[in-house]
Amino acid sequence: MSVELEFVVPAADIADYVTLFYHFRAAVPRFEDIERAGHAQLRFTLAGSNSRYVFADGSDQPVGPVHLIGPTSGPTRSSADGPIEVLGMGLTPAGWAAMVRTEASGLVNRAVDCGHLFDGCTELAVALRNVPG
Repeated sequence: MSVELEFVVPAADIADYVTLFYHFRAAVPRFEDIERAGHAQLRFTLAGSNSRYVFADGSDQPVGPVHLIGPTSGPTRSSADGPIEVLGMGLTPAGWAAMVRTEASGLVNRAVDCGHLFDGCTELAVALRNVPG
């Protein structure tokens, strides 16, 4: 069983929009974690299934392979059947405004599928899953 997490600090020209990039891998049959409250997240699930979040307000939401998590107000339980691999980025309020263009308060403690938010998002997820290595 192995768990790996890599962080990449964004380049200066996008640092006002992205807090950091990350690549997470867990070679486990079932993954469960508690995440701290924080910025919004954009996540691409490259491996794994049955991903879901239980937010601090009790909202229990399954998510698809590409999803946006709004800002969170407290600890969030995350789970998925593994092995799992996720690419993601934290969004600053300016990043949210530039990418999502809707009020963030409506998605506090919520997750939404990105397929209807961003053109080409689903196709990008498929392409990322097919990258060798």
